[in-house]
Amino acid sequence: MESITPTGEDEILLGVNNATKSVAIACKRVVKSASEASADTRSATQDAEREAYLLLMGVLEFENLVARNARPETEKHSKMVADAAEALYRGVMHLNQLAFEVLDTGGNEEMNAELQRSQLQVSERINMVVKATQMVHEDLSDDHTEGGEGVAPVIQSETEAKGLSVTGKKAQRGLAFIFELGKRIAEHISKLPEVHAESSMERILEKALERENLISLFIDLSRKFGRSRQVKDEQQRILEGASRTRGAGTALMAAQKSVISNPGSAEVQKSFQETAAAFAEEVVGLLKTILSVKAARGKNRRDLDIWDEEIEMGKNITFDGKNVKAATLNQLVIRLTDPKTSDHNFVKAFISTFQSFASADELFTKLVSRYNVPRRKFREMDAAEWKKMWVVPTQVKVYNVFKNWIDTRFTDFNYGLVKRLNDFMDNSLRKDGHSRYADRLRVQIKKNIDALQQNAGSHMLRELPGGLSANDYLLDLPTEELANQLTIMEHDIYCKIQPVELLNLAWSSSKLKHRAPNVLNMIDRFNVISGWVTTVLLNTSGLKARAKMYNKLIQLGQACFEMNNYNTLMAVIAGLNCAAVNRLKFTKEEASSKVKATFEDLKAKMSSDASYKSIREILHASEPPTLPYLGVFLTDLTFVEEGNPDKVGGLINFKKRILVYNVLSEIQSYQAERFSLSVDEKAQACLDHIVAVDNDQLYKMSLQREGRNVQKGDLVQ
Repeated sequence: MESITPTGEDEILLGVNNATKSVAIACKRVVKSASEASADTRSATQDAEREAYLLLMGVLEFENLVARNARPETEKHSKMVADAAEALYRGVMHLNQLAFEVLDTGGNEEMNAELQRSQLQVSERINMVVKATQMVHEDLSDDHTEGGEGVAPVIQSETEAKGLSVTGKKAQRGLAFIFELGKRIAEHISKLPEVHAESSMERILEKALERENLISLFIDLSRKFGRSRQVKDEQQRILEGASRTRGAGTALMAAQKSVISNPGSAEVQKSFQETAAAFAEEVVGLLKTILSVKAARGKNRRDLDIWDEEIEMGKNITFDGKNVKAATLNQLVIRLTDPKTSDHNFVKAFISTFQSFASADELFTKLVSRYNVPRRKFREMDAAEWKKMWVVPTQVKVYNVFKNWIDTRFTDFNYGLVKRLNDFMDNSLRKDGHSRYADRLRVQIKKNIDALQQNAGSHMLRELPGGLSANDYLLDLPTEELANQLTIMEHDIYCKIQPVELLNLAWSSSKLKHRAPNVLNMIDRFNVISGWVTTVLLNTSGLKARAKMYNKLIQLGQACFEMNNYNTLMAVIAGLNCAAVNRLKFTKEEASSKVKATFEDLKAKMSSDASYKSIREILHASEPPTLPYLGVFLTDLTFVEEGNPDKVGGLINFKKRILVYNVLSEIQSYQAERFSLSVDEKAQACLDHIVAVDNDQLYKMSLQREGRNVQKGDLVQ
C-alpha cells in the first residue's frame, strides 16, 4: 500500500471522504431497496456493513499512524475521528436491522418513517467523521515539514483490510468486532430450525450464504489476530481453532444442503442438528481461546482454558520416574481429573498443598472447566463414544475430587465458594444426570457446616469460678491428672491445625500469619506452659518446698511421656532447662536423685541431636493416641521450604509439594485418634488463665531465691 507525504493533506482528506461517501451510497441503497421490498435488500445491507467496517478499520489505522509524531491536540482530534467512525458503524447496523424488519413484515408508514430517521442519523454521523477528519487535516497543516513520515490513505477494499496489522487501539476494537461477528453467527445458528420450518428453499440458501460471509470474515479476522501474537504457542492455538471452526462451518453447509435435498429424512435432520451444535461449540471455543490469549498476554498459562493446553513433555510437565516432578497448574489439574489415571497419593498431596501455588477459587474454576468436556476436542469420535469414553468418566472424576476436597479440607470453602458449589451441583451435576452425586455432596456440605457451627465457640476463653486460684487448683491436682488436663487442651488445638496453616511457612511470615491461627496457638501454648513451669517453681519460697515443686514438675514431664504427650513434655523440659532454673544449684541438690535421673533421661530422649533422631524413633514406636512435639515438623517444613524452589524452569515444583505433603500427612496421622480422657472443666478454665512472666523478670526472681555467692545455710529452708 503506497504512502503519501505529509504535504498531501488533500489526498488524506479525499481518502476519508471517499470512504464515507461509499457508506452513504450503500445506506441509501438499503433504504430504497427495503422501502420497495426489493430482493436486493439483503445484499445492500451486507454492502453497507462491509463499507462501514472498512471505513472503521481504515480510520483506526489512520489514527494509529498519525499519532506517532502528532501533538496532543492532534491525537485528541484523531480519537474523535475513530469515535465517530465507531458511532457510524453502530448506526449502519441499526439501519440494517430496521431494513430487515421492514422487509420481513411488509412495512407500514410508521416503520418506513423510522427507517428514514435512522438514515438521517447515519448521515449525521457521516458528517461527524468528515468534520473530525477535517480537524486532523488542519492540525497536520500546522505541523507539516519537508521529508516527514508518510501517512497511509484510508483503506478502500476488503483485501487491504485483511492485510492490516492488528496493533494498538485497532487490536482492541478489532476484537470487539470479532466478538460481534461471533454473536451474530450464533444467532444465525439458533434460528436454523425456525428458518428451515418456515422459509422457502430460496430463503434458506440466502440465509446460508449470509452466514457463510459472516463466517469467512470471522475466520479471517481471528487468524489475523492470531498471527499478530508474539508467542508461538498462542499463535498456534488460535490458528488451529480457526481451522477447526472453518472446517465445522464447511461441514454445516454440506449438512444443510443434505437437509434441503432430503426434507423428510429424520436421520439427515438429526445429523444436521448435531453438526450445527458442533459448529456452535467451535465458534465458542475459538472465542474463548482468543479471550484467554488476550488475558494471558504471553506471560503465563494460568488463564489458559484447561482444554486448550496440550501436554508437552519437558515443556509444561516433567516426571521423576512415574511421579510428576513439575508442571503448569492446568497439567496438574488434568492429571488430578484424568479418568485414565489413578494416583491416590497425588490427589491427596495436591489437595493438601495446592494453596501454596493457587487459590481455592482458582482450583474451583479449573475443576468446573475440566468437568465441561468440549466436543471440539474429540471430533474423531462419534457423540455416543465421546460421552462414554470422556464426558461421563471425566465428570465422575471431577466429582470425586470435589468429594475428597470437601471431606478433608472443607475449611477451604468460604461462603462464596459454597455458593458456587451449590450452583455447580444444581446447574451441572443434576442437569447432566448426576443427581445422586449432587445429593451426596449436599449431605457432605451440611455435615461439615453443622460440625463447624458446633465447634464455633470451643476456642473461647473460659471464666474462672469465683475465688478460685488457677495455680493453686492445678498444683493441687495429682500429677497424672494435671498431665491429663494439659493433654486434653493441647491435643484439641493440635487437631484443629489445617494443612494451609503449614504451607509457605505461614506461621513465621508477617503476611501469612492470618492463615495459621492454630499453629500459632500451639506455639503460644508451648511458650505459656514452659514459662508457667519456670514461674511456679520460682514463686515457691523455701528451699525444701521449691525442691519438692521441682520434683513435681519433673514427674509431670514423666507423666506426659508415659501418655505419649511429647509436646507438653518438651514445654516442661524447656521450662526446667532455662537459665533462670539452671542456676538454682541448691534447689536441684535438694531434689530427689531418682527424679533428677528421670529428668536427665527425658532430656536425652527429647534431644534435638541428629535432627531429633531419638524423638522420631520414640514417636514412630508409640501407640496412638499421640500428641507429637510440633517443633519437629515445623523444622522439617522449614528445611523443605528453604531448600527447594517453588518453581523449576517456570513450572510448579510439585516434587517439593510431595515433600511438604509427607510432613503434613504425618502431622495429620496424629489427629486421627483422640485421647479418651475425662474433662475437668475447672482445670480447663484454670489452664486458660495460667500466666508466665518474661525472661528478665524470671531471672530476677531466680536471683532472689538463690543469690550469687550465697551459701546454702543462708537460704530460707
